[in-house]
Amino acid sequence: MRHSDIIIPKQNKPSISPRCRKLVKAYKFERTQQEITEVELNRAKIVMIDEHGNMKRIPILAEH
Repeated sequence: MRHSDIIIPKQNKPSISPRCRKLVKAYKFERTQQEITEVELNRAKIVMIDEHGNMKRIPILAEH
């Protein structure tokens, strides 16, 4: 059996500034809030009121 002598040097992780960490955290938080908003918008129900004042639900098919 042959043994490989290939050596890959370890790369040091660059130091991330606290300001950058704060931006990343804010971005991830807002992204999850947007996903929650989109889900809530998808649950919206649209109704139509006819000339007699009766509410009729309009079924909307999903775009998927």
